[in-house]
Amino acid sequence: MEDQQHEKTETKLNSALQKLVSDEVREVNQALQELQSLLETPLHRAIVSDKAQIPHIVQSLKVNVNNKAALKSLYHLANYSDHNKMAIVNAGGIRIITKQLYRCEGVEDAVNLLLELSKNAEIAKKIGESKDCITLSVSLLLSLNANVSEQSKRLIRNLSSDPNSVVKMAEAGYFQPFLSQFLQGSSEARVSMAGALAKMQLNEDNAQALSNKHFLRGLVQVLSTGSLSPLLCIKKLSTFPKLANLLLTISPTIPTILNLISSLRTTPDSKQAAVEALATLVEATTHLPEAKPNPQLQQLHSSHNLSLLLGLVASPNCQTRAQSLRLLLGLASRSETLTELLQSGPNFSLLFYSLNRLETRHYALELVNCVTEHNLEGKIDLLDPIKEQGINALVTIFTSSTDKEGRSMAAAVIARVAQDDPTIGEMLQKYGALRTIHQVICTTTSPSETPQLLENSLAMLTHFPIGTDTSSHICELEMLPMLVRVLSTGSLLAKERAALRLAQLATSSPINIDNKVQPWGPTQLTKVLTNMGGWCCSPLTPRRRHSTCSVHGEPCLTKKQFCLIRAGALRPLVGAMHETKSGTHEAALVALSSILCEEEVSLVKAVDAIVESEGVPGLVAILERGDSGAKNKALDILLMILKHSEVARARHFPKSQGVLIQLLQEDDVLKKKAAEVLGEMGVIPHESSYFG
Repeated sequence: MEDQQHEKTETKLNSALQKLVSDEVREVNQALQELQSLLETPLHRAIVSDKAQIPHIVQSLKVNVNNKAALKSLYHLANYSDHNKMAIVNAGGIRIITKQLYRCEGVEDAVNLLLELSKNAEIAKKIGESKDCITLSVSLLLSLNANVSEQSKRLIRNLSSDPNSVVKMAEAGYFQPFLSQFLQGSSEARVSMAGALAKMQLNEDNAQALSNKHFLRGLVQVLSTGSLSPLLCIKKLSTFPKLANLLLTISPTIPTILNLISSLRTTPDSKQAAVEALATLVEATTHLPEAKPNPQLQQLHSSHNLSLLLGLVASPNCQTRAQSLRLLLGLASRSETLTELLQSGPNFSLLFYSLNRLETRHYALELVNCVTEHNLEGKIDLLDPIKEQGINALVTIFTSSTDKEGRSMAAAVIARVAQDDPTIGEMLQKYGALRTIHQVICTTTSPSETPQLLENSLAMLTHFPIGTDTSSHICELEMLPMLVRVLSTGSLLAKERAALRLAQLATSSPINIDNKVQPWGPTQLTKVLTNMGGWCCSPLTPRRRHSTCSVHGEPCLTKKQFCLIRAGALRPLVGAMHETKSGTHEAALVALSSILCEEEVSLVKAVDAIVESEGVPGLVAILERGDSGAKNKALDILLMILKHSEVARARHFPKSQGVLIQLLQEDDVLKKKAAEVLGEMGVIPHESSYFG
């Protein structure tokens, strides 16, 4: 009976094997179904193995027949012997089985088969080398099928003995095997793995997985080998603030990188990478509050180390120069020692020279901008011929760059450097900066449209002192009406700077652009007015002939003068007095005062023009929220208006009584001036104690 059963089974097995090579899909499907059942018996596995049918079963997976039965059959055969495992591999089985992982049906059987194959170390390596196999296996760790997830984890564990497979797992976002092997590996292995990690595309989830202090300490240790790979890896990891901060909790990190930078044995590429890694570390910590400086980074602020880093700006390697500037930029905002060091003539000239090189220009510009921001007096000395080379480079950026932020920064630097150097204006004129300033003023029509570029372009005008040849070019370009327009359309700072420039023209004297206008004493307004020499009708520029000026009449036209009133500047100046910046108040008041001091002009007409332009409410607004110096000037002008305008006395001054009475509580100077205005209005008697 048993022999009959055995004979029947053997006949069935032979029939299945014959059908397996059939061209009929139906017969192949039937054969695979029969084999799946028969191969559960070890004896049948041996028979099939001897008859070399494994390649046929493997190839059946390519034609989308009974894949589930084929995978189960191959699993039984692989489980029988390593010889069968290798036969599956030699038949191209790894790639074909891997493709089954893309399918919804049969994934579990495919993973089980790969797991069985991976028990052979040689085959495990081949599986790791197969395209997409590791990536798909990692993705299956998150499978909702618990068995698939568990079997994938076991498969990955078997593949983790090969370093290349571990790197692929990390590339797929699974870092646990990578970290384990890194910690167990030799220095050479760690260097190699660090190089692989440096080439990977990382995201925040990866950074979280790599937040392992033991791993990071091991990475810092292999920095001392001087190899390029660990440095590139540190640079990569430092782009993530959490990893950068963890690296900075490891005490050897900064000293080891500094040693590489200073060592003569370090290759140029490694030195560049060391500087770049350090720069990235510094940048990653810029979000930390200044009250909590990182103790590791504080090492960089010593005079010795700052001098070391500054010396790299003159490196023969252009990329090292660029990265050293980037590093110094990251340190400059938090190091007074470095800022002072960079402000010295030779060092600042070195930065200025770096503006001439395309590869260093970006960081040099930002660093020069940072340094000059901390030097509001503009007293940095520039060495020739570097000064002209640097100014030329800045003007090139300002006039030709397509980057508006870079243009704005270049303009800001030009405005700040060497403010007392008369040759700067000549250079700016020589290299075409003035025409670009004019274009910026003409084309910027809205406060929201690149306001910094307009603001800094206006600031550059300080290098064109009043009464010089360079100043006359401003008039030739008809820039003055554009300055008047800025009073209406510019941002707060642009309005302030335009008003200050007009005030400079009014007084023929420089006024600092950074709100450094000095407050006037009680008698200084009279002095200024006496010495103005009649700016409103001064012969600055030929003007087109318009209607007769309401204040100056025919002389305004025939003397080729620039006239505030005919240029329509009165209302914008009054509008500027309603702004919140004290510098704007000061400049507007100086310009407004100039109209009241001209010998040839009817004072009554000038006062009427100011009153008609709603100047009194503007002056009262300054009394309400201006600083002490602006209030002083406003009271002087109000008193002059009150004495010469019955319209203003009747229409505006009654509304200003409350504000003026409040000023009686201010300091003696303001109190006395407010009392004088109130006395002229008849609100308080001239015998009042306020006049004492």
